[in-house]
Amino acid sequence: MARRIDKSELTESNRLVPDSLVNLYRIDEKTVVKLCDPSRLAEAEALRFMNLSIVALSSWSILREMFFEMCGKIWTTNDVRRLVSQLKSYMAELRSIKGDFIGSVDGTACEDPVFCADLGAFGPYKTEDEFNDGLIRAMKLSQENSWVD
Repeated sequence: MARRIDKSELTESNRLVPDSLVNLYRIDEKTVVKLCDPSRLAEAEALRFMNLSIVALSSWSILREMFFEMCGKIWTTNDVRRLVSQLKSYMAELRSIKGDFIGSVDGTACEDPVFCADLGAFGPYKTEDEFNDGLIRAMKLSQENSWVD
């Protein structure tokens, strides 16, 4: 039976990002929960897509904790070398993934808080230039960014 997370487990004390737009919570050592709009399956599709051999939670834990406390204090040089090798392997795998559009992994529009001004109206894009134009348009619609002009 699949594990169910109770809403009471999602507290500010276990929020991973101190930003109300990013709803990531660490429930325990092996469980991270991301809340998103239930009307879209793009998040679930992205997670299914990422379930190649890339261990997302492991990478997140490493990036979050390694650089703050553990590196050099607890790990040996060989531990760090193994970790770096593993991260290089993950990055090589990510770089090997080729696509023919920029958008959500299920082929729909881009999903990110940057694009919240008009959900579903940004992408998918055929080129990086089109994506950059869409990004600028989204930022102009949703907030005042003098550096975008």
